[in-house]
Amino acid sequence: VPALAQQTHILVVTGVPGDEDHAKKFSKWASSFIDAAKKKDAVPDANITLLADPAPLEPKGVVLGRSTKAGVEEAIGKIAARAKATDTIFILLVGHGSFDGHVASFNLSGPDLTAPDYAKLLSRFTTQHVVFVNTASASGAFLQPMAAPGRVIVTATKTGGERNETDFPEYFVAAYNDDAA
Repeated sequence: VPALAQQTHILVVTGVPGDEDHAKKFSKWASSFIDAAKKKDAVPDANITLLADPAPLEPKGVVLGRSTKAGVEEAIGKIAARAKATDTIFILLVGHGSFDGHVASFNLSGPDLTAPDYAKLLSRFTTQHVVFVNTASASGAFLQPMAAPGRVIVTATKTGGERNETDFPEYFVAAYNDDAA
């Protein structure tokens, strides 16, 4: 149980779905994860941000916005401004990823954010505990650039070369929702 002064701040980003089937799946997994965080971990709505494109209408009460590069940067900036030294920052990426042989990206509407971009954004959290979960393809290439003290980095793939769609988000969210997990 966290100490009274500790809070959890959650950012869930669903990337470009590509088609209606993926849009429904991404939305379902994001909502299910958020519902579990509220129920199991008592994370207040004000500490939960969901970014999707187009901007989501649900779940009600949480901070909503568009999953664009500017949207992610703004959301992380707002979390950094209010997070206390001992808080936990939990970022979940649900979507598609890419890797050009050198740099991995998480696919957003408009310009993507790369692993080094996320590492730079997370450098604002020097004392907080950071959990970063990238459920996308090619996410393994996020491991090395994101690694830092006080961080837990979880990826769906072992390397950036694994470009097939992953099943990881479905099972990760199901496990997070399961009290036995």
